[in-house]
Amino acid sequence: MGETLNNPFNNTNPSNENSSSGKPKKNKKPAKFNEQKKMAEMILESENRSYFEWLHERHMELVQEKLPEILPTLLLKGGEK
Repeated sequence: MGETLNNPFNNTNPSNENSSSGKPKKNKKPAKFNEQKKMAEMILESENRSYFEWLHERHMELVQEKLPEILPTLLLKGGEK
């Protein structure tokens, strides 16, 4: 059981759970963020890939995945100005 807590790939963080309002905390890096980032950079470097290009790809995937469901809301907000 103690092994899980020391595992750098363990993504659980009880102190970073959603607030009582149900919204995630903003502008706060999750626990072990820097360690995870360094591991990702090392892995990508071993594959001769750029971390920033990889991150950009992930951003584009998220936008492409979520845009159809949020576009109507964005268009409505844009019309309210």
